[in-house]
Amino acid sequence: MAVFTGFFGVLLIARPQAGSWDIGVLAAAASAFTGALVVIWLRKLSSSENPVAIGSFYNNLGSVVCLVWVLMTGWLTPRGDDLLLFLGFGLGCGLQQWLLTVSFRYAEASLLAPFEYLAMVFAAIVGYVFWQEVPVLTTWVGAAVIAASGLFIFRRRQKSLQGDKPVDIE
Repeated sequence: MAVFTGFFGVLLIARPQAGSWDIGVLAAAASAFTGALVVIWLRKLSSSENPVAIGSFYNNLGSVVCLVWVLMTGWLTPRGDDLLLFLGFGLGCGLQQWLLTVSFRYAEASLLAPFEYLAMVFAAIVGYVFWQEVPVLTTWVGAAVIAASGLFIFRRRQKSLQGDKPVDIE
């Protein structure tokens, strides 16, 4: 039920009306789905593989996919200032991927999930600071619903894990 509640929060943020699901909303939904697959694969791979190797493979494969997309949709030559931004973005993404991979080596996905909700807070801050975007009320309510459902799932998982531990009888 908590997962469906979280999805309701997503709908509040996306505010879909009849026929208004544009490519941005569909891309975000696809991103969430593929992101979930990445989290599962990272958890499995991080127990046996080097975080740098995982991050390098992930980012290089992503670069190839993006290059194919750019070549299919039309190449625009970046300006000098753009190259500096791309470099900073690439370094930031590489660092993020490495930190994410390392985190899955040392903690379960259910423990790390609540940290994903900080991304919504950071996105709102960055959007406001750089582009003066002010999220509408339904965005805040939707984010709160998603966070609450995620925290509920996390807490329930923690209680379940505690119930599985053997009881010490002396």
